[in-house]
Amino acid sequence: MVKPKISIWVFPYTAAVFVMMVGFEMLKTEGFVINHLWLSRGLAIFFVTLVTFSFLLRLKRAITRHYNESSQELTKANLFAAAANQQLQATNQELRASVEELRSTIAALEQEKQNLDILLQALPEGLIRTDEKGKVLFCNKLILERTGLRWEDLVNKDIKNIVLPEDRPMFIEEFSQVFLQGKITELSFHNLKGLQWLADITLLKDLKNHIIGTLSALREFSKTGKVIEELENSRKEFRQKAEEMQLLHKTTMDREKRIIELKEQIEKLRQEKAKDRGLQAT
Repeated sequence: MVKPKISIWVFPYTAAVFVMMVGFEMLKTEGFVINHLWLSRGLAIFFVTLVTFSFLLRLKRAITRHYNESSQELTKANLFAAAANQQLQATNQELRASVEELRSTIAALEQEKQNLDILLQALPEGLIRTDEKGKVLFCNKLILERTGLRWEDLVNKDIKNIVLPEDRPMFIEEFSQVFLQGKITELSFHNLKGLQWLADITLLKDLKNHIIGTLSALREFSKTGKVIEELENSRKEFRQKAEEMQLLHKTTMDREKRIIELKEQIEKLRQEKAKDRGLQAT
């Protein structure tokens, strides 16, 4: 660096001045007495002035070089700072653009979340999402309405809490089978209000095929029972109409067969009548 260079010039000249001053002081002793006192003083002043001037000249050059190099380094530092500032501004602009994009993405995700929440709440069936241990992570509004439970009474609690105590042993046993079979359909139980429900439970896995929980779709059996009853009535009506059609078909076939027989008999009578006419003519 420049500062050590200045130190290199300062210390040698300081030592030289010190030696010369010591030498001039020795000249004042009896062993170095000079007849002309003014000469010794003049020489001392001359040499001290010469050494001081030389030292100051070199020190000036060193200081000038130091400031020149410092100025160059400062210029380089300013250029580097300017480049860094431009890069920082560009990075800041990119960061602002990223922040705006992130805000837009968050807003879009929030809108999708609201739409999904509206859809889940509007479903005519109850939905329950559990973790791999059977603790409830999510449920829609219908579950809370049909069970009479609050959100904090159900979420982070075992799913068996929605089941009537008398049905819980059977429900727990059947629910555990979903982890072996992958899916359970129409699991029947009574909820806390005594209403009979049917549950379709599906096992959920992540991309690495690790079990992450279950998803249950629940519906009231009374509604399903009505659908089954209506379907059974439709089947009965269909069977009745089918029997009527078979009877009508049989009747029609018998009628056509009878008509054919009558046509054959009429044709036979015509032939016999034609023969009788021929015999009479002869």
